[in-house]
Amino acid sequence: MQIGIIGLGRMGSGVARRLLPQKYTVHGYDPNKQQANDAQTYGVKTHDTLQQFAKAVDIAWLMVPAGNIVDTVIEQLIPHLKKNSIIVDAGNSHFKDTQKRALHVLKHDLSFVDCGTSGGVHGLKNGFCLMVGGTQQAFACLKPFLEIIACPNGYAHVGPVGSGHLVKMVHNGIEYGIMQAYAEGLDLLKHTPAPFDQLDLEKITQLWQSGSVIRSWLLELTHNIFEQHGQQLTEVSGKVASSGMGEWTVETAKELNIAVPVIKKSLEVRQESLQNGGTYATKLVALMRNQFGGHNFYTKEH
Repeated sequence: MQIGIIGLGRMGSGVARRLLPQKYTVHGYDPNKQQANDAQTYGVKTHDTLQQFAKAVDIAWLMVPAGNIVDTVIEQLIPHLKKNSIIVDAGNSHFKDTQKRALHVLKHDLSFVDCGTSGGVHGLKNGFCLMVGGTQQAFACLKPFLEIIACPNGYAHVGPVGSGHLVKMVHNGIEYGIMQAYAEGLDLLKHTPAPFDQLDLEKITQLWQSGSVIRSWLLELTHNIFEQHGQQLTEVSGKVASSGMGEWTVETAKELNIAVPVIKKSLEVRQESLQNGGTYATKLVALMRNQFGGHNFYTKEH
């Protein structure tokens, strides 16, 4: 089967570059000519139009932002894809939108799979975590590709269509809470008065990675922050952006009458930071996002 990737930015290029060493032909499309040209240099067979792309592939792997652009791309693909081809939305779409799209695609004798994708800019080297929703049949067709794209034991069929994006949404909500907890604790250590006012946060976050019950990859990335930026962070703004998935998590919990106070508060802290400039803790959250996802962070000038 021929696979192609739409959206050759950080994540899409990472997926392509994991497949290429395994001798797969990887097709690609990106309206950003620079990203398309970059993909060509490492072996992706790029196409000038979505029509050309669709005719060449059996699996169309979408790595595009959530929202109307997903619908636009799907509509442009449908007339040109071969019967029984698979469209994979591997971006951060809302699971309810995914369910609607799957029903629409099915009417055209195509399969639709949602794939929550985690791993950020490190996915190229380490492999991604792939949370797959869809039919067992479609999952079986994708399995040879998933094994290469994912880290060891890093992919699973989690349920029917929509479940991949639901699981990824909750994953991101949990991520919000964990990041906020680390940041608040380190903010407290940073500002405890004498004789504890010179604690080395780089050393402490390194220590916590060895045998501690709170060790994690996010903690490792937090240690990298102190190693790279020091612990004063005077030039970093406390404003923190968000992707929208934290908000969707809180909204879904409200609909289901499930209490998620930690996730809700961590979302509110981010929203408030855009108004009040944030705190030392939100500086750390912003830098964590940069570490794992390459997300931009504000500096004091902005």
